[in-house]
Amino acid sequence: MSRISGFVFLKVDFYCGTLKDMNHIIANPKVFGGKPIVKGTRISVEFIMELTASGMTIDEIVKEYPILKRGDILAAIKYATQVFKKQELVFA
Repeated sequence: MSRISGFVFLKVDFYCGTLKDMNHIIANPKVFGGKPIVKGTRISVEFIMELTASGMTIDEIVKEYPILKRGDILAAIKYATQVFKKQELVFA
């Protein structure tokens, strides 16, 4: 993670076809309260996960939101997976 003039860049590493070491996901405290978004958009990782949870495919998301590319969606999924892996679950 690195900071540049108020932005936090979250490095997302994954290998899928020709996609390598992509930096698609950023968090900016001035956009959506610092929630992670796809770089260059105002589309949050949370929103992308909601779309996938509703049953939309990557191709459907890209068609509905042409500002997004396949790599953006994959990076958002990878980011969400990494965040979930780092969470500690507490059962009451």
